[in-house]
Amino acid sequence: MNTAVQKIELEIPQVDLSFLRKLVKNMGWTMKKTATSKLSAYEQALDDVKHGRISEYNSLDEFIKEIEG
Repeated sequence: MNTAVQKIELEIPQVDLSFLRKLVKNMGWTMKKTATSKLSAYEQALDDVKHGRISEYNSLDEFIKEIEG
C-alpha cells in the first residue's frame, strides 16, 4: 500500500463544502482551510511602500546603472 501523502488545492462551490467535509472525515483524511487574500496590483504597491520595499532614483541613468550591476 502506498502511504505517500500529497497536498492538493481545490476550488469548489460553497454549497459542496459540507459534502467534502463528510468525505474527508469518512476517509480519515485531513483538511485545512488557508486564508487567501488576493490583493490588486495597486494594493500590493501600497503594501510595498508601507514596508519600505521601494527604491528611489534621481534619474533614469542612475536606475539603469543599478540594474546593470
